[in-house]
Amino acid sequence: MQLSQSWMTRLNLHKRKRMQSKIQVLQDLPVVKEAKIRANFTLPPTKKKSIVFIAGFEAFNIALYRKAADEVMKNVPSVNIDIFTDLDIDQQPKTVEKSLLSAEVLFSSLLFDFNKIQWIKSHISNIPTRFCFESSLELMSETKVGEFQMAPGGKAAGPPAPIKAILKQFGSKKEEDSHAGYLNFLKIGPKLLQLLPADQFKDLRIWLTVYSYWNQGALDNIISMFYIIIKELNLEKASLLPTAKEVIETPQNGLLHPDLNYYISSPKQYIEWYESTHPWVTTSTPRVAVLLYRKHVVTGLSYIKELITLMEDDHIMPVPVFINGVEAHTIVRDLLTTTTEQVSTTTTTDIHLLIIYTAAYIYFIIYLSAFYSYFSKIRAIFSDHF
Repeated sequence: MQLSQSWMTRLNLHKRKRMQSKIQVLQDLPVVKEAKIRANFTLPPTKKKSIVFIAGFEAFNIALYRKAADEVMKNVPSVNIDIFTDLDIDQQPKTVEKSLLSAEVLFSSLLFDFNKIQWIKSHISNIPTRFCFESSLELMSETKVGEFQMAPGGKAAGPPAPIKAILKQFGSKKEEDSHAGYLNFLKIGPKLLQLLPADQFKDLRIWLTVYSYWNQGALDNIISMFYIIIKELNLEKASLLPTAKEVIETPQNGLLHPDLNYYISSPKQYIEWYESTHPWVTTSTPRVAVLLYRKHVVTGLSYIKELITLMEDDHIMPVPVFINGVEAHTIVRDLLTTTTEQVSTTTTTDIHLLIIYTAAYIYFIIYLSAFYSYFSKIRAIFSDHF
């Protein structure tokens, strides 16, 4: 039986709608799958750049370092800073090891324990940049900032050869004086490098600048130090970083008293001030020198005032001298054990002359090297043609 034309039209329309519906389902299916895939897929987190800080004989400063690190990480979330002391090597070695494994930068200071130094050395070969300050020479030899290394080519530990040559010009043959001279070079180094061409000694400049901020201590200096490390080592774009502040300086050594808001440069000046302001002092009053760690003074640790007050309560005249630490022997020898006071610190004029002399010496080495290279090329040309 044949269907009427109207029924045929309705049937064809129904089939067409069903077909269009199936086509639409097929067209929508990949979109649905893609949407599900997108919903279940998340990009892996970007790996943060990492700085590992290990402090030795300055555990008292750990709270300050962590506060500085927290401030920097808040402003630069792409960088992670882990702060440890050498005690953590014994107490949580796996945690320290894990941090070192992924670190781009190691910062270590005032580390002298042989076993801990050996442990550190065995875990840092993968770290491209290593700042090792005022520690055993064995650890300091691991210093590496770009092309600058403390012990290039695996040679003996100690300052680089050009710096050794410079130190010999104004140091004595005594090992203790050479070490003190080396520290003095570190302290005037940033000023010295300001006189050199901008494209010369870039890595050495970074090393000395970082040392300058660390050596001066205090919260603002440490925060700026981290910013400088991040910027100079390209751990984050410079445009995204806060500007590092100028270093806030404190004398390398001097004398202090809770009643003073400034430092005194020599024991003679201090004694003159003390006797004029403390009438109870007589020629028979015991005088006791107290060697204080400079960073304790910069950090403002409370025991300093308490100790001085207790000594005065017992009618003992305190002579508090703050030092960096490693040059204690030279301070005692030159300031406290001589019959007449010696000039133990270089005067401003002497420092300026020393900077100019050393800069001229380095310039001479640079130009001598350039001349030798030029002469070698000429000799090679003549050798090829004659």
